[in-house]
Amino acid sequence: MENTPESFTVEIVALSSEGTGIGQIIAPTGEFVGKKVSVPGSIPGEILETQVYSEELPESLPRAQLISIKPPHTARRATPCEYLPACGGCTLQHMSIDKQRAEKFQMVQSLMLRQAKLTPQSGYTLLGQDLPEFSYRNRILLHLDTAGELGFYRSGSGEVVDIERCLLAEDGINDLVARIRPFSKNLAARVAAIKIERRKSCLCILLKPRVRDAELDSEIATLELLGVPVLHDQLNESDAGHFSQVNAEANEILVSYVLGQFADKDFKLSITELYAGAGNFTFPLAQNGRKIRAVELDENLTAAGTLQAAEAGLSKSVTFISQSCEKFCRFSKFTELVLLDPPRAGARIVAETLTPKDTQFIVYVSCNPATLARDLKILTAKGYVLDHIAVLDMFSQTAHVEMMATLRARS
Repeated sequence: MENTPESFTVEIVALSSEGTGIGQIIAPTGEFVGKKVSVPGSIPGEILETQVYSEELPESLPRAQLISIKPPHTARRATPCEYLPACGGCTLQHMSIDKQRAEKFQMVQSLMLRQAKLTPQSGYTLLGQDLPEFSYRNRILLHLDTAGELGFYRSGSGEVVDIERCLLAEDGINDLVARIRPFSKNLAARVAAIKIERRKSCLCILLKPRVRDAELDSEIATLELLGVPVLHDQLNESDAGHFSQVNAEANEILVSYVLGQFADKDFKLSITELYAGAGNFTFPLAQNGRKIRAVELDENLTAAGTLQAAEAGLSKSVTFISQSCEKFCRFSKFTELVLLDPPRAGARIVAETLTPKDTQFIVYVSCNPATLARDLKILTAKGYVLDHIAVLDMFSQTAHVEMMATLRARS
C-alpha cells in the first residue's frame, strides 16, 4: 500500500487522555466512514478536514493531520505560547481554560464508564476552576543538546526546542532560565539537562550529566556564580522537606480535600498511607491528629521524613516504613483506613490485596485516569462501593489531571 495521505471529514466527539481530539470519519462515503481517528489540536464539537496516511488507516486509532476547521469552536484561541506547536509540552493551549477543564472533567467520566463500567454513587466534582492557567509550575526540566540549545523536546521527538521562557513556570524560574542561558553552550558537553525547582522559599538548580554519575564540579562552580544552590541531580539525596507537587496552589486544594475525606472518621482508627513520597499528605494528617503508617520505597525520603516528624513533635503519630508497597502488601496487614497516591502505573497489586474485611474506607489519589479505572474496577469487584470522584486541574494547558476517588466497604 502506498504511503499517501487521504482526505477525510472528521467530527470530533471527545478528548483523549493524551490531549488529542477523538473523532469519527463522516465523509466521503466509503469503507472508512465511522472509523475513529485521533486529531491533535482539535476541540470536541468541531468538524474538520483532515489527512491520514493510507498505511495508517488499518490501525485501531490512526493519527490524522488537521488541515482546516469549519467553523472553529467558540472556545478556540490563538495559542499564547510562541513555541507551539513545535514544543511538545502543552497540548491544550488552543482551547480556552474553561473549555480545557470542562473537557478533562468529561474525559474522566467517560473513561470510567467505558473502561470500568463505573459511575460513583454521589457523582463527580470539579475542583480548582479558578486556579491560574499560567505561571503555576514551581519545577521545570530543561533539556540541553550538544549544540547548547536549552529547552523542551519537540513534539514526538528527542530534538530540543530552544526556549527563553515557559508560560507555565513561575516568574522566578523564568528569570533564572534567562540567567542560565549565557552558560548553556559551555555546559553542553557534559550536562544533558537542567532542572530548576523551588525548595521551600528558594530556587535550586540541579544538573544531570550526559554520562551517569559523572562529576560536574566545574559546571556546578560556574552556575554557583548566579547566587543560587546548584546540585548534581543524580548525587543529590532526596529531601522530604522540599515541595513535591509542581503546582503549589492546586496542591493546597488537593491536600485540603484529602483531609476532608477523613474528617468524619473515628480518630481511634489509624491510616495506612501507601506511596507516601515526601509526606505531602502525611504531615498535614498528623498535624490534624491522625496516626499514620507511611509506606515509601525511597530510604532517603523515609529517613528525612522520620527526622522531620521528630523535629515537629509528631514521632508518636507518624511511623515511616521504608519498603515497596507491593512488599508491604505481602507481609503486613492494612488498617481500616487507607490512603494511596501511586505513580502513573497505578496500584494493581494493592487493589488486589485490599479487602473490605480489613479496610473499610479508601482514598485513592491518581494522576492517570486509565490506571485509576483499572484499579477501581478491581476494588469494586471485591466488595467496595465507589462513592465519589473529584477532578482537579493541577496541570493546565496539558492533558494531565489529578483525581481523588473515595471508596467504602459495601454494607
